[in-house]
Amino acid sequence: MEEAGDTPPLKYQYRPLPSKNSVRLIELLPGRGSDPISCSLRPINLEDAQPFEALSYVWGRESDRRASSSKNLTLEVTLNCWHALHQLRFEDKSRNLWIDAVCINQKDRKERSQQVSLMGNLYRMASCVLVYL
Repeated sequence: MEEAGDTPPLKYQYRPLPSKNSVRLIELLPGRGSDPISCSLRPINLEDAQPFEALSYVWGRESDRRASSSKNLTLEVTLNCWHALHQLRFEDKSRNLWIDAVCINQKDRKERSQQVSLMGNLYRMASCVLVYL
């Protein structure tokens, strides 16, 4: 994530979603073993959604967070999510995921409320719902 002489990456900043029918998906990039988690987070319109999987897991303690990188930005996730991302990534191809704790800006109450109302549809639309315990 950080190379000698480089400044640390900036913290990821959520941008407002373009419409009430938009969500964010994570593209989990390939990796192996202890390779750092690398991903991109992008908005999509649900009507035009490409296949994605939804992840259900126990969030864990909010204070216990790990960094992943998203286009030279640091995206912090809970330890449980970090472990799930390590286990779920493929070695040779990307994986599109919807993860509520990451895809929803949890600090924006209005967005969080609006996105929670879409969760039933998101889980129904997902090609697969993954459960990580």
